[in-house]
Amino acid sequence: MGGIFNMDSPLMQGLSRVADMVVLNLMTVLCSIPVFTAGAAETALYDATTRMLRDEGNLYSSFWRAFRSNFKQATGLWLIILVAGLLVSGSVLFYLTWEISGGIVLLVIAGALLMLWAVTAAWVFPLQARFENSVKNTLKNAVLCAMAYLPHSLVMAVLNLLPLALFLVMPDLFLRIGFIWLGIWFALAAYFNCRLLKKPMDKLIAQAEARQAQE
Repeated sequence: MGGIFNMDSPLMQGLSRVADMVVLNLMTVLCSIPVFTAGAAETALYDATTRMLRDEGNLYSSFWRAFRSNFKQATGLWLIILVAGLLVSGSVLFYLTWEISGGIVLLVIAGALLMLWAVTAAWVFPLQARFENSVKNTLKNAVLCAMAYLPHSLVMAVLNLLPLALFLVMPDLFLRIGFIWLGIWFALAAYFNCRLLKKPMDKLIAQAEARQAQE
């Protein structure tokens, strides 16, 4: 029995990782309360979660360091993503509720744009957390990566947007399980997303290092 509760045992390491995710989730939620800071909080979450998977450094200090260092650019990216999402989802809602000439075609186009937005948004903050780049290039790379790794991107988008979808479709259930969103969901989604992104990110890092070596 003593071995099970040893700090190096798989059980205790697993519980420690869950505790870290709970704390990181709370930090992310608190830092996202002003809304415009959500991008910096998400970037910091991905930075800390990546370090968690690599057993690297202090997660909490890494979170705050990434939050501060990425604040300006991550906020710009977040505002672009937010406005684009509102415009595209608003278009989908408009074509669903109003009968106009060519409405079905326009609805299909708007739906495709909404899917493109969702998979692109899933890549923006992981890329911001790992690479130094301009806002324009980060967005361009997010689109390219989302298309190149579409199955990964769709899973990531579902994990990211599940709380919002549940809130819109079943608000009562969303509120009843609110402790999940506040307690662990966003960190858990980032954890699974980072595992999905490991091979693609390793490939991107290798490509970046190869380009730098040639320069």
